[in-house]
Amino acid sequence: MKNITCLVSITLLLSCSTSKTPELPNELITKVETGLTGPVYLVGDSTWTIEARMAKYDVPGVSIAVIKDNKIDWIKSYGVMNKESKEPVTNQTLFQAGSISKPVAAYGALHEVEQGKISLDENVNTYLKSWKLPDNEFTAEKKVALKHLLSHTGGVTVHGFFGYSSDLPVPTLLRYWMVQLQPTPRQSASTKCLRKVSATRAVATASCNKC
Repeated sequence: MKNITCLVSITLLLSCSTSKTPELPNELITKVETGLTGPVYLVGDSTWTIEARMAKYDVPGVSIAVIKDNKIDWIKSYGVMNKESKEPVTNQTLFQAGSISKPVAAYGALHEVEQGKISLDENVNTYLKSWKLPDNEFTAEKKVALKHLLSHTGGVTVHGFFGYSSDLPVPTLLRYWMVQLQPTPRQSASTKCLRKVSATRAVATASCNKC
């Protein structure tokens, strides 16, 4: 059975330096490669290398791209795409972004808000054209706005997304939503509101990077 390469999010410990001498790129890369920590780091705690964490969690391959000043600063890849073929991961290897796409989508949406093109408070159906979020009893009192989608408080499905195999065609965004409105047993439930808009976080992992 093929081992699908996973894209993992990594918590990095980048220690603060009081030196005025700028660090060389290779020194920064080494810090990233050897400074992995748990969710909470206390002074004196152990750190791990990328390879050590990959071995612990049985991750075949990882690719890292570091963005600095709105530009890609450096890219480095580790491991293999498939344990059987041993084909190495390269800087051109495609990964399924998964939930890492959420902050990217949020950044783009907030940029549009900053430019005055869209509003955080307006009903999202004001902006949606080819597809709209269906109204139901949960949207009768309060409409779903962009701020609700970005904060997972819109009560919107769907939870999780399997992605697409590399040997299958990727549908257009509109086609994806049409399928979600008439789901097959293999796919997630239709996209709609399952609860009222609220101030508390709702289970809606696909809401902010698919609408």
